[in-house]
Amino acid sequence: MAVTKPTMLKLASALMINMIMSCGAISLYPHKVHVDLRNDLPFGLNLNVHCKSKNDDLGVKEIAPGQVWGFKFRTNIWGTTQFSCEVEWPGVTHFFDAYIDERDFCEVCFWGIRMKHPCQLYKDKTICYDWNDY
Repeated sequence: MAVTKPTMLKLASALMINMIMSCGAISLYPHKVHVDLRNDLPFGLNLNVHCKSKNDDLGVKEIAPGQVWGFKFRTNIWGTTQFSCEVEWPGVTHFFDAYIDERDFCEVCFWGIRMKHPCQLYKDKTICYDWNDY
């Protein structure tokens, strides 16, 4: 039984899509993400935050001690969505990645911003990262 050219093209296309999806190179289903940042600084210090991605600049926000500010977005189909934030308090400026599509598998990503490092807070664990100071 001979395989026709259209059938062969359909099979090749299906195989290619399956390979791409299984490698995680493309996510055909962008999802919603909510990122929250809480000011965990001591001494009643206010926290200034400026978060942005390649396509969106969220502006500068001031977060009072113990308070939370957040933002929402949809990931892109390429799996490359990333939001970086500059955080400042008197005499100090740091940078960190609030969301990296390859690293973060959360629908709600909750961060505690501390003097020594930003910490991603989960129900059962806390993961602290180094600042990305350039």
